[in-house]
Amino acid sequence: MAKIISKELLHSGWTKLFRIRALLPSGIETDREIGEHAHVAVVLPFNPETRTVLLVRQMRHGVLLTDAGDGLLLEAPAGEIDEGESAEDAARREVLEEVGVTVKDLIPLGRRTYPSPGRSTETNTLFLAPFSDQDRPAAGGGVKNEGEEMEVVELSVDELVDLADNGDLSCLKLFALAQVLKLRRPDLFGVR
Repeated sequence: MAKIISKELLHSGWTKLFRIRALLPSGIETDREIGEHAHVAVVLPFNPETRTVLLVRQMRHGVLLTDAGDGLLLEAPAGEIDEGESAEDAARREVLEEVGVTVKDLIPLGRRTYPSPGRSTETNTLFLAPFSDQDRPAAGGGVKNEGEEMEVVELSVDELVDLADNGDLSCLKLFALAQVLKLRRPDLFGVR
C-alpha cells in the first residue's frame, strides 16, 4: 500500500504547493509537487424548451500561460464549495452568480472526480441542471469583487456537442458534461 513519507509546504498563497514524498507499493520512493485546491461544484444548465445551454467565457491564468491567445476559456458554471456548504447549494449559488439562473433540480453525475490528480488535490462534483426562461432573474457574469469577469454564452445543445465532437472544447469538465447531456437527453438533439 502506498503511503506519504513526508509533506513539505513550498508556497502558501492563492493556492498551497506541497512537495510530497510517497512510498509506492513496490518500495520505490517518489517526490511530487502537488497543489492543494478546493472541492468544486460544476454545473451544465440546460433549457429543454429552447434546447440551449448557458456557459461562461472567462480568462484563466493557466490558459494564458500556455496559449498564445487571450487566455479565454469556455466553461460550465463552477465554483468552490464553501466550508459547511453542500455541493448542491454551491452548484445553485454558482449558477445564479455566473449565468443568472435559479436552478431547482440538479442531476448528480459524479462526486469527487479528479480533473488533474497528478498535480492537484482538486475534486469536482458534476451536475446537469434543467431550467426554463422563467428561471432567469439575473444577468450573471460572476461576482465582480471576487475578480470574476465572465461573459455569459448561450449555445444550442447541438452547437455544444458539435464543439465537443470537433475537438474544439478545451475545458475537460465541459466536454464531459456535454457528452453526458447527449447520452442522457438524446431528445434535445437534432431536428425535431
